[in-house]
Amino acid sequence: TPERLAVECTHRVATELDDAVHRNSMRWWFVITDVEQAITSALVAALSGTAEIGALRKEDQIAWLNYFEDSRTDKNARPPEKQKLATLRELIARAKDPENLNRMGPPLLLNEKQESDILRVHDFRNDLLHVKPVSWSLEITGLPRMVGAVIEAIQQLFDLPRFRLHLEEEDIERMQTSLKSIEKTFERMQK
Repeated sequence: TPERLAVECTHRVATELDDAVHRNSMRWWFVITDVEQAITSALVAALSGTAEIGALRKEDQIAWLNYFEDSRTDKNARPPEKQKLATLRELIARAKDPENLNRMGPPLLLNEKQESDILRVHDFRNDLLHVKPVSWSLEITGLPRMVGAVIEAIQQLFDLPRFRLHLEEEDIERMQTSLKSIEKTFERMQK
């Protein structure tokens, strides 16, 4: 489930972050890919809703709603074949929108800088996953702040009852432990 994937990716961030900060800066690459996957999964989990279409592009949501309606009277109605997630920018906008209260609980609270940082991590992740035959370097100075913004958003989403609904107690404990570990790594950086 998206919830479990968010837990797994956050756990991996917790295990990689300290090494990236204190010993091996190459580990930032894995922190970036995992934390971006974690926030995307958390947003999908929080926004999906009971019909599990809340994180899809608008046109795919409409196609599913039409299918749900058609399938009431037409036993040959077929579900849409393709479905794509909304962009990360759109998922964040939906999560920040108070209109989604009935779906997910309190809106995601991010300032412009935090949202910009999250989208920047997403851009870095895209560069890492879509390998090109070029050299790539990364200025790591701002990464702790950016990853911190992502973790703050994940924490807010994790606190939603909708997110926790589909997790086992051990998953909830792993997520809490991972988030605390990440927080401690950031605290050690401040010293």
